Amino acid sequence: MDRHNCRVFLLLTHCCAGEIPVGCLVTTSESTEVISAALELYKSLLDDKSFYGRGREGPQVFMTDESSVERSALASAFPNSTLILCAFHVLQAFWRFLFEAKNRVARDHRKGIFGRVKLMLFANEEAELVRLYQESLADPDVQRYPSVKNHLCEVYDKRHDWALCFRHQLPVRGNATNNYCEAAMGIIKDISWWPFSTRLEQYYERRLTDLANNRFDAVMQSRYLPKLSTIEAEHINHVEGDTYEVVSQRDQNKSYSVDMAVGLCSCHVGSTGGPCKHQYAILCKHKLTSWNFVPINSPSMRQFLYQLAVGPNNMPAEWFRSLHVDREAERHLPLQQSQEVASQHPINAAVDAMETCEPDENRRTDEAIAGVLSTFASHIQDLQDKVKTDPEHDDLDLGSWSDDLIVCPIARILRFSCV
Repeated sequence: MDRHNCRVFLLLTHCCAGEIPVGCLVTTSESTEVISAALELYKSLLDDKSFYGRGREGPQVFMTDESSVERSALASAFPNSTLILCAFHVLQAFWRFLFEAKNRVARDHRKGIFGRVKLMLFANEEAELVRLYQESLADPDVQRYPSVKNHLCEVYDKRHDWALCFRHQLPVRGNATNNYCEAAMGIIKDISWWPFSTRLEQYYERRLTDLANNRFDAVMQSRYLPKLSTIEAEHINHVEGDTYEVVSQRDQNKSYSVDMAVGLCSCHVGSTGGPCKHQYAILCKHKLTSWNFVPINSPSMRQFLYQLAVGPNNMPAEWFRSLHVDREAERHLPLQQSQEVASQHPINAAVDAMETCEPDENRRTDEAIAGVLSTFASHIQDLQDKVKTDPEHDDLDLGSWSDDLIVCPIARILRFSCV
């Protein structure tokens, strides 16, 4: 907010709708003291139910870029939360270091050194990270530049903040970067600043209501809208309750444990709560619902998204039901009984009534539609003939047309198509 010399800090969480703001701080400075004071005001708004019962302790995890001011303020306000770094910003900072003129790193050596840091960041185990670090220190290209070696040691000392191998037990939901924040700040820059809070609230309200209504324009490229599952049904075993086992597609002797209640899988992608193909295969086979995937077919979940968008309301739960009978209940009924249940549903009954109109009524409707199309085609043909006769004349005789039809653009289009 350059006009007022203010700074905006968004506290975001993620869901299948994308980033969702849980707080917005507007400050007049980026100092640690000012941000800490803003966070204390924010904490005063929290109750005991906030952050899944953690209350004013805050969330379990904060992901930020490498801003010492922000991290110091967060550590002071939420000492029981874990602070981690965005993987993208860590790699970006190291890349810029290699390109700084004062470090004098040759062009041919930058890619190899950067590749080693990238392997360290994505290491699956701590032992692998240590091994890669030792190999990097022994690399001749690293040895050639003392400044690069010293910087690599400094980065490694902060490995618990950026290495992905230390995040297996953290509920980051498969997020290694804070790209959600970058996208949200881009949205803020696109909308008008005043009234800032109103326009931002309207944007997220539309986003949530679209998802509640199963409109996918905003999530077409989202990882929460997966492709069709290729895992066979016989490779999915129900253990008990919400626990399942899914046989690996690459190694038939290996299987993954999945807990659908909390959205966790023992695979690399789902170990932190991210949406993985094993969860999606179970969801498709057993007709379950999950916050990790869209569309959302559960009426209660759709109602929750709607209430999250517009606030508490008296909208009945039946409003969010599907137009068809509940397939989950239908699976456990005989065919005849399931058809009776479907016909008793008020919306299905209305659909059936429209689909079972009398033949005479259908015939009359078809004849009326055919008559309208015939009249329209006749008018178009007359207009084409007049345009061919006098292509340069705009004031065509359109007396037979209805006054509420805008035909001038059509006339111009037909003129260019006929000439």
